[in-house]
Amino acid sequence: MAGIGVASFLGIIIVLTLTLSEKKTPKPPPVPENPQGADIIINNFEYTSTNAQGVKEWKLKSDTASYFQGNKMVGFEKVNATFYSKEGRTFTVMADKGILNTEAKDFELSGNVVGTSSDGYKFRTETLTYTGDKNQARTDKKVYLESPQFKLEGTGMVLDVKEQKLFLVKNVKAQVTKGK
Repeated sequence: MAGIGVASFLGIIIVLTLTLSEKKTPKPPPVPENPQGADIIINNFEYTSTNAQGVKEWKLKSDTASYFQGNKMVGFEKVNATFYSKEGRTFTVMADKGILNTEAKDFELSGNVVGTSSDGYKFRTETLTYTGDKNQARTDKKVYLESPQFKLEGTGMVLDVKEQKLFLVKNVKAQVTKGK
């Protein structure tokens, strides 16, 4: 009987720990749909973020960027984000729209989000949020991931750019590609 009580207690502690450790990143305010209120509108926009040592961490490119100085936000149309690792590996993510918080250097991509890595991995999802201080991109939406060896689908994803690791969070289904 004592064993069941201890196991129940440990189960509650684990659930509480997991629940409390998943701190939600606050979403930036939406950029107004009408870019007429923008302080600056730039075509063929490019923005590069570097770390304290001057090493390039990521780059954003877009067809159109609308800067809203009061919100410290930039809205993008047809955006392309490239993440760089110190080992030379790159991750490129394309989306229909994006929002960059110019103070925190966090951004969110949405609409037909497709990511590819320089070593042959590809994923698709609806939204992707990048948090600069953690150097991680996340989504809680459905994700499809494929490589030459396998196909995976799941709900939720964490891409740790610094550690060069990608995790699918839950409801993961896998399929091995034939002949591999």
